[in-house]
Amino acid sequence: MMTGINSRHQLIEYKEIFHGTLDSAHIYPREILKAVLKLNASTVIFAHNHPKRTAKIITLQNAF
Repeated sequence: MMTGINSRHQLIEYKEIFHGTLDSAHIYPREILKAVLKLNASTVIFAHNHPKRTAKIITLQNAF
C-alpha cells in the first residue's frame, strides 16, 4: 500500500501497488518509483501486511 501526502499534510491518494499470494509477492522498484513520481507528493508512506493464521503484535522489546 502506498499513501501520498502533500506539503500541507493532506492525503493525495491511497493506492495498492502490488498484490501477492499467501507466501510471496513480486515487487518491482521501478514501478514504485513511477507511482511516487506520478503523485508529486512531498511524503510517501508505504505499508504491507504479513498474512498468517495468528495475529501477533511485535513490539520493540521482542523484535530482536
